[in-house]
Amino acid sequence: MKKPPPRPRGLNKILPSLFLCNDTIRLFVCGILFCLLSFNTQAQESYEGLSVFVDGGALFSSDKHANFYNGQPENENNILRVLHSQAYGLEIWQDLRNQGYLYEIDNYTGMTVSDDEYPVMDFRPTYQIGLGIRYAYPHSWGWMFRVGYARLTAIGAFNIDNALATSILTNQNRYITCGIIGEESRINLDLGLFKQFKLGKSLYLELACGFNLNNTKVLANDIEVGGKTYNILDIWGNSELYAGVGTYDYINQGAIGIGGYASCSIGYTFGAIGSINLGYHCYYNQTHYKGYNDTDPYLMQHSVFLRADIYNFSFWD
Repeated sequence: MKKPPPRPRGLNKILPSLFLCNDTIRLFVCGILFCLLSFNTQAQESYEGLSVFVDGGALFSSDKHANFYNGQPENENNILRVLHSQAYGLEIWQDLRNQGYLYEIDNYTGMTVSDDEYPVMDFRPTYQIGLGIRYAYPHSWGWMFRVGYARLTAIGAFNIDNALATSILTNQNRYITCGIIGEESRINLDLGLFKQFKLGKSLYLELACGFNLNNTKVLANDIEVGGKTYNILDIWGNSELYAGVGTYDYINQGAIGIGGYASCSIGYTFGAIGSINLGYHCYYNQTHYKGYNDTDPYLMQHSVFLRADIYNFSFWD
């Protein structure tokens, strides 16, 4: 029998494909920097001083980051440690036999990931919220600091078959398709500069770029086999699983990464009250999961956002 067809590519596969190579990324960032440094504008009335803002929008994260959750043997959380364990493998094998899926595997050690083809994970588009402060100087220059939060979910699928390459299902199909999911929370700290260019009485264009520091916390990594969910997070201190093995308190897996960002938005000013912006935000950063993407950590992430600024704000008034 043929293997199940691959799953269709999601929206977050399409957006990153707009940036085809590192040279394109550099050109994009350098173009924004050039505009910030050399664009000549006439004197214009604009808000000066401290303001606070909140924003929200949609985040499209790099799928390559998501493959941290695909359960490969070299990852901290791997499928085979659970599938071949006395603690869980025996239960999985017995459940599949009881449901009529298996008939030619004598024990749980005969199950394996088909052809060592581990899933290509996809991050679902998700929300992103943030808040921060901005300080505007004369001639529409300024700096900003932002704290952003997002919760991401990675999904994928893999096939189980018999290591002896014989039929293991009653319908003569070699494969049992299983689901896999990973969840994480991510906090972004952004510090950068912005420049506004007046387009009309109340309308303006804003360009910004700066430095990014991010903190990722792994929340879950589960597989679904035969209608049951099994946790593959390493709570066994990287040891092999056997009947009666003890567990450890889960030590938060995660990472701290760095990078940069650039954004472009259209804003509308409501006099001395504040303003609202609709824009596009691009990160070029790393998540730096331990032992996973140390050699190729910098990837693109994209978001669209709506931001509201409140003027005439002071911590001391």
